[in-house]
Amino acid sequence: VDPAVATLSFNFAICIFDRKERQMGLTEKDRMSNLRRGFIAAGSESMITMAGLFYWIGIAIWVHFVPPPREIPDGWPNDAVDAFFLLLEVCFGIWAYDFIYSFIHLAAHYFGWDGHEYHHSKKLDLRARDVLTHSPFEGMLQVLVNIIVQRHAPWGSAKSRIARAIHNIVVTWMLTESHSASPTPRIARRLF
Repeated sequence: VDPAVATLSFNFAICIFDRKERQMGLTEKDRMSNLRRGFIAAGSESMITMAGLFYWIGIAIWVHFVPPPREIPDGWPNDAVDAFFLLLEVCFGIWAYDFIYSFIHLAAHYFGWDGHEYHHSKKLDLRARDVLTHSPFEGMLQVLVNIIVQRHAPWGSAKSRIARAIHNIVVTWMLTESHSASPTPRIARRLF
């Protein structure tokens, strides 16, 4: 369920910001991902299709070989204390994802990963859909970090299903918003 929530959340966020960018008069012609051509060029339709295919194959392999945490609670809050723990689970997961991935991001700059350098190209505008413009290896690392931080709450128990869903929705929204040329909606950028 988690991969489907993440995929649908990315699609939703990208559609929202892409629509806003088009209302601003930004077109496909000026998208950063149009800089490179070829079957495996970062951001090309074929690369995004292949990355999506490999994403779901990777998820199937993960599910087959890695058992899920035991006794995953639903996590629906029944009172204020439950709601506080849900908020804590979500906030910790987002912080942990950002903390861990920041080191991978720094490594990408330090070692000069080609797909990552391209992702930061300033030659043309960065758009919401360009959140997916990186190498498949980098995408795999993002997914693995997300899976790692989603497995357990800070206090050691399995992270609840609702916290995992909220985490996926928030992280995909934040990633898409941070890549958008549109000034609105401005939800995460207002906070960070």
